[in-house]
Amino acid sequence: MPAMARWLLALVLSCFACLPGSAHAQQPARRPRVVSDVWQEPAIGVRYLRRLTSTPTQIHVVIADLRTEGVELLATPHADRWATVPEFAADHGLEVAINGGFWSTLQDPRGLAAGGGELWPDVVPDPEFGTFFVDHEGVASIASEALPPEVDDLAQAVSGRPVLLLEGELSPTLEVFPDARIRAPRTAVGVGDRGRRIFLVVVDGRQRDSRGMSLPELAELFLELGADSALNLDGGGSSEMFVRGSGGVVNVPSRGRWEIAVDELLGTGESTRATARGTEVFVRGREREVMNHLGLRARRQDVAVAAHASPVGGLVPIDAPPPLPPRVRVGPFRETLARIIAVAAPGLALLIVVAIGRRVLRAWRDRSARRAAR
Repeated sequence: MPAMARWLLALVLSCFACLPGSAHAQQPARRPRVVSDVWQEPAIGVRYLRRLTSTPTQIHVVIADLRTEGVELLATPHADRWATVPEFAADHGLEVAINGGFWSTLQDPRGLAAGGGELWPDVVPDPEFGTFFVDHEGVASIASEALPPEVDDLAQAVSGRPVLLLEGELSPTLEVFPDARIRAPRTAVGVGDRGRRIFLVVVDGRQRDSRGMSLPELAELFLELGADSALNLDGGGSSEMFVRGSGGVVNVPSRGRWEIAVDELLGTGESTRATARGTEVFVRGREREVMNHLGLRARRQDVAVAAHASPVGGLVPIDAPPPLPPRVRVGPFRETLARIIAVAAPGLALLIVVAIGRRVLRAWRDRSARRAAR
């Protein structure tokens, strides 16, 4: 073939490669996500899903039908705030519990909070927060506005941000919410079936075996599960799920601790260190006292219902030591302590500034005296 003809043929082929669809064909195929689902029915009307993905991510989902006899959702009454998730479940005889909403530096709730049929005292609506609530008829809803129109009928409520879904559509706030695409531990709640179906979700993160989820990924998960609306709650080290019929705390809270490297901990930690006690390994699983919670009452099964897996699989199960309670339990006293610090902080700062100023002034006088002596 003449050189000119070869050159023209190469030019034609390069033009075809630039046509729409050709560039996509040249890109390497995305690695498919592997998902392993295990379902259980820990109580009547309550289903629990444990999902492992090849991200890797560990996801925990509880789906409850509020129309089932005995199934009832409860949020934390004001008098019972500041407890761990298992403590909240034990105190109220719950089959399922998760952590709830956000709190401020002064340990006050961000947005609305209600529990046990009553609105918390002195709560202030926050325009940045949406609200999940159940009315006195037992119907659940999610409102994007700071003050839901049914505020006088709130029986149970927690607030969070951002809203993930509304009426089956992804919330536009996801695109502008700070750090929305960072994978992290997550807690969220969803509503479906005209307010009669509840979805509680906790995602493990900050761990070798579970990277967490971004907020758009979390919203897509709720769509897959069949929710119409969903709201992001407090995550990070607060994310925790308790399912009594599945063994208690089912996830691995992301707060960590150092433990002696006994046989059952070898290979589970992220790093090791040598101490006077011997080799220690850093493992995740330290619980946190949280301000409020969501939980489910339900009738227990008369017989244990065996877990069943979905057809897809192939992932190694995550095996982690059970979580430990907080080292120090502060409870509601943290609110008083925060206010004392807030009041004392300006005065303390002023004393520090005065002390530093005196030292600077003394040093300046000493230097001036030495110069004058010369």
